[in-house]
Amino acid sequence: MPSPLVTKSVRRCDGKRAFTLAELLVVMGIIGVLAGLVFAAAWKAVIRARASTCLNNMRQIGMNWMIPEGEIARKSKEDLWKCPEGGTYAFSAYVQKHRVIINPADTVLLYESKGGCTGDESDVALRHQGAANFIFCDGHAEFLHHVPKFVPDQ
Repeated sequence: MPSPLVTKSVRRCDGKRAFTLAELLVVMGIIGVLAGLVFAAAWKAVIRARASTCLNNMRQIGMNWMIPEGEIARKSKEDLWKCPEGGTYAFSAYVQKHRVIINPADTVLLYESKGGCTGDESDVALRHQGAANFIFCDGHAEFLHHVPKFVPDQ
């Protein structure tokens, strides 16, 4: 006796070929799986785009800090201080206290803050899938999965 899911061609009364319920369910299942894969990939792209927007905002703030007379940011300054994932940015306490920065490539200037604005490593918010954006005193920006030391080695 053949399996109930394996059927021969089904013909309607008027002689035309028709789909079985099992065939329709299989096709719907395949479409559902493909839609789920596309949705997951699209969501990852949206999250990464938000992290890139955040990094760009921080970069513009850092450039405005380094060149106070120049107006690099095209957005209003209030919009720059808002991360797309929610939250704010803060300046490093080390940079605020020291006039001379000995090693600018290793010295954090701006970071993503939890809101405490203490200016140290404990205030860093890893809000972009376990990573955060940092601007350093030499002007370069980094997307890091770890928190760098705020006080550089002398």
